[in-house]
Amino acid sequence: MAREPVGTVNQLYHALDSEFWTRPERAAWRRRMAPNFPMPASSTSVRDLIPGAPKEAAAWAEIEGLSSVITPVASYIIKHRLYGFGTRRKAVTAIRMPKEKRTGRKPVRRR
Repeated sequence: MAREPVGTVNQLYHALDSEFWTRPERAAWRRRMAPNFPMPASSTSVRDLIPGAPKEAAAWAEIEGLSSVITPVASYIIKHRLYGFGTRRKAVTAIRMPKEKRTGRKPVRRR
């Protein structure tokens, strides 16, 4: 699966150093790379939509933001009630703020 900044097969071919990789080697990498389809939704926005998602996995395909979740994955999420599914409230994403922002005080360094 491609990752930024190389998002397409063509970008991969041109990103490989031509002084190190031969043309046939770069072409081989291009043939072996799985097609990459850009996904507009971030994983966080998908997780935020899951608590209020429909109980039928196939219906997720019709919802903007959840349409990128394939039916077998949606079924697994529903079955195991992952990401707050069925609670109708926003899923909790654990993001730890720096101590300074939580308390308003700078952390004390201990020796």
